[in-house]
Amino acid sequence: FIPQFYQLQPSKFITRSNGRRLSDDIVDIELRAVACAYGAVDQLVYNLTGNCNPSIYRGTPNYLVGDGLDANDRPFINTFPYMAAPFQGYEAQPPTGPEAAARVGLGVAGGALAIALVALHRRRRLARHTQDTQS
Repeated sequence: FIPQFYQLQPSKFITRSNGRRLSDDIVDIELRAVACAYGAVDQLVYNLTGNCNPSIYRGTPNYLVGDGLDANDRPFINTFPYMAAPFQGYEAQPPTGPEAAARVGLGVAGGALAIALVALHRRRRLARHTQDTQS
């Protein structure tokens, strides 16, 4: 028995019960969230949380943050569980060459930039809060 939402229908996206597609790049999504790059919902996030003011964080470079890996190394299969079999030990070949190194380097630099921006934002916010309480 396979629940309806796990059946492959070419006209629809493959989604899990939580709405996430298997092809979603979760690491990029999380890095962009940390960098306050929420896209179309950035004003909603600001209104709900008070963080990530769109007038400050909207636009690049925040929307460009990512890990540098944009595709799976194996295609999905057409039957449940839809994911390709994992690599078995030493059969996996890591990406090599200057292009792969550059992509990984950009991903690491993007992640470091995101962490630095969040740390800077929090430090400035704490300094403003401390200054306001001393006044």
